[in-house]
Amino acid sequence: MTRDRKQSHRVRNFLLYTGVGITVALAAILLGVHQARSGHRAEDSLKWVGFAVLTLLVFWWIAQEHRDLWTGKQFWRFYGAFAMIHVGVGISILVSVRVTSLLPFILATPLEMWLVSACLNRVLSQGSETQN
Repeated sequence: MTRDRKQSHRVRNFLLYTGVGITVALAAILLGVHQARSGHRAEDSLKWVGFAVLTLLVFWWIAQEHRDLWTGKQFWRFYGAFAMIHVGVGISILVSVRVTSLLPFILATPLEMWLVSACLNRVLSQGSETQN
């Protein structure tokens, strides 16, 4: 890779990370302002923040771990189906439960990563066997 190309990737990555950081900071500020105006306690939003972080970690890890499968349609079908299941189940649980601790999210994240990876490997290995 040429020097100019490496430098352009660094600049792009820096701008991307800066944008993500600013977005997260603005979201936290807006959440705080909303809670102050509406009279909600900070603990009420903890479960939603935890779920958002869990979701980002799980899906980022899956995408990075299986980057070699990005070109296959089956990977993206599984990824999308799992995203819908994850969000649907997560929202239905959080609406009915009052969680003020991050412990359930700390325990659930690695378990979900392992489960999804195992399912993804199994589904994709079965798909490749049926194609052969």
